[in-house]
Formats: sequence, C-alpha cells, structure tokens
Amino acid sequence: MRFMLLLYNILQIAALVVSAPFVLLIVLCIKKYRGRTFARLGYGLAAKVKEFHLREKRIWVHALSVGEALSSRSLIVALRKKFPEYSIIFSTTTKTGTETAKDFEDAVDLMVPFPLDFMPCVSHFINLLSPSLFILVESDFWPNFLTTLQKKKIPAFMVNGRISDGSFERYRKLSFFFRPLFTSFCAISMQTEKDARKMISLGVPAEKVHPLGNLKYDSLIRGKNSALGTAADFGISEKKMTWIAGSTHPGEEELIFKVHKRLLDTFPDLFLVVAPRNIERADEVIRLAEDQGLCAVRKSKLVPSEPQVLVLDTLGELNTCYSLADIAFVGGTLVPAGGHNPLEPAVHGIPVLFGPHMEDFSEIKRDILEARAGIMIKDSEALFFRIKKNLSDLEERKSYGERARLFVRQHQGVTENHLNIVSKILGNSSPGQ
Repeated sequence: MRFMLLLYNILQIAALVVSAPFVLLIVLCIKKYRGRTFARLGYGLAAKVKEFHLREKRIWVHALSVGEALSSRSLIVALRKKFPEYSIIFSTTTKTGTETAKDFEDAVDLMVPFPLDFMPCVSHFINLLSPSLFILVESDFWPNFLTTLQKKKIPAFMVNGRISDGSFERYRKLSFFFRPLFTSFCAISMQTEKDARKMISLGVPAEKVHPLGNLKYDSLIRGKNSALGTAADFGISEKKMTWIAGSTHPGEEELIFKVHKRLLDTFPDLFLVVAPRNIERADEVIRLAEDQGLCAVRKSKLVPSEPQVLVLDTLGELNTCYSLADIAFVGGTLVPAGGHNPLEPAVHGIPVLFGPHMEDFSEIKRDILEARAGIMIKDSEALFFRIKKNLSDLEERKSYGERARLFVRQHQGVTENHLNIVSKILGNSSPGQ
C-alpha cells in the first residue's frame, strides 16, 4: 500500500504541474469554481471551526453530491438525537450537494466542503476538524484521506454502499488499489445481501460487512402523522373518488387535464387535485384546466363550491392530499424532469403511478416495481387506461394500495440498524461482534 500511495502522489503532482495553467485559469475565471476550490484547499477553515465552537467529540459525515446527501438525511437527524454530546460535521463535494443538505442543516453543527485529496489539504482538514468518527455515505474513495484517518487511528464507517456490476469489475481488476481502501473501514454497511457478497469477494473481511438496507427509504418516507387536514379543507367530498397528480412539471398538466376530462365521461363525480412542483405556476395551471373546459380553483381561494379540479398552491399540504386520495400519480415523470418520491403517496396505502422518467429515484423505482407496489405507465394514454381500471376495480385498487403500504413498512428501520453500529464503534467495541 505504501508503494501505491507513493505512486499515487507522484502521479498527482505530475498531473498538477502539467495542467496547472489550465486549471488555474478555470478557477480564476469561473465564479462557482473559484470560491469552492479555495475552500476545498482549506482557506478559511480554521476561522470557521473557531466560530462554531465545536464540542470535543465530533462525528464527520461526508456525502458526495445530491443523491448521497438525500440518503444521509435520516442518519444525520438520528445521530443528532442519539448522540447529543457530539458535534455533527457534514461535508459534500459539490455545490448542489450542499444545497440539498439545507433540508437538514438544523441537525448539523458545521457544514464544510470536502478537501481536495492533496496530502497537505487532507492533513489540514483532519487536524482542524479532528473527528471521533468519519462516516462516508455510499462512495467517494480518496487514498490520502482514508490513509490519514488510519494513521491517526480515526475509525471510518462506510454506509449505504452499493456496487453495480460495472463497478464490481473495475474494483476486481484494480483490486491492488481498491482493496486497501475498502479494508481501511472498520465497518461497511451495504444496501443488499448481493452488494455485501460483492464486497466480501473483493477481500473485505466478512465480519466488517453488514447488509442493512437502503438509508434513502428512511430519508424519504414521511409518516402518516405529517398529514394534517380534512377532506373538507380541500373541497373533497367523501362521496366522490379522488385522484391526485403531485409535483407536476410544465408539459404534464395539459396531459393530465385531458386524461381527467376523458375519465369524467365514465366517472362524472371524479375529483382531481393537481399540485404543481412550483406553486408560482398556479395561475398557469388553472388556465390549462380551463382550456380543457374544466372548472378549476386554487386551494388558497377555495370557497364553498364544487370544482372538478383543485390546484394546490400552498406549501406543506401535498402529503395531506395524498392521504385523502384514492389514486396518486407522481409528477416529473411524464417529462424528463428526473421524477419525484413515490414513497410519499405509498405510505398512505393507495395505488401509485409514475411515468418512465424516474432517473433521480431509479433504485426505488426498481424495487417498487419488483414488489408490484407501484405502476409505471409510458404515456398519458396508458395513464388514462390504468386510472380507469383502478377506479372500476375496487379489489385491484385495494390490492395495489396494500402492497404499497407493506413495501414502505418493510423498508423502514434502516437508520436504527446503522445507529447500533455507530454506538459500537464509539464505544470501542467491534461492530462485527
């Protein structure tokens, strides 16, 4: 490992010398790189640490970017509650990752960028932050950083690990490089049994590897207790069936309204709630509904009436609407917008439909389809036929709803399993025991 680390640093310095003029030009000319690059070199870190008065005991959690930051949410919040005597430090590599972390910044004592993997930068960060435990979310393996942690006898715990078939082949072929990095962790949690077996086959001792499930489920699931409000608050008659299109994007609402108009031919009392992702588009969405001859009203202007469509233009009430609906369609999926969280409606035990664009939730899409707890439709025509079938068939609607509820229940509790390992590490007992 010493030879590999020496070679890594020699190549790193050589690459820096060759590319320095080009890199310097980019850093100086592009604002988003300028500020973050100097921060990742460690400028201003000492003042920041002094300003925030960190406790002597510290847990440092690192997430590469948006996906990893989302996965870390439940763990960060749980660490805050479980270990109040520890300061929580959180780092990301990307600006978008940092912006995502604002969702749980109240549980974090200090947010910092992750250091560039130059030995002086790494040493500067680790010396100043001085963590009692370093937690890596999913992946972002840097030799100098992990080696420095080892030298300083700071335990490292990798969580929410997964290995695609392509990555597994790369790790296997370059095992001389990756095996020392993987074995530097005192414990590794993987999302599935299959992932755990892959990690063990790469040379990591089996007692270090724990298949604990996907943290992202706990991070994204919002319980029923967060649903507040009655059907009357939203103009929803308990005598009518209701379907909801949540977190919709431009290009979707017109399709949804056309589907709803066709459904009214068979179900004349059917009620639709549309919740645009950007509530500032509410007036635009109202006009799109009216263009289809539908009577629509904004939630903020709801008065005693019987509209065919409610446009949700208030914050924090989407989950309540999911709890009141019979069927849910998850927006951002009929257009290439990356998709939104299908677990939020699933927790309420209703059929969950979504389009083909679920790039930001690809793992959950895969799992929910395998469990037959969600339905993927390819276009608006398929959406019409699938909703019509569910509205006509009570047993099928109940069946999908129950599978959705069970799917959520089976994937909860992952965070607590991770906390048990953290407790063992901080208590200086082996997490493999």
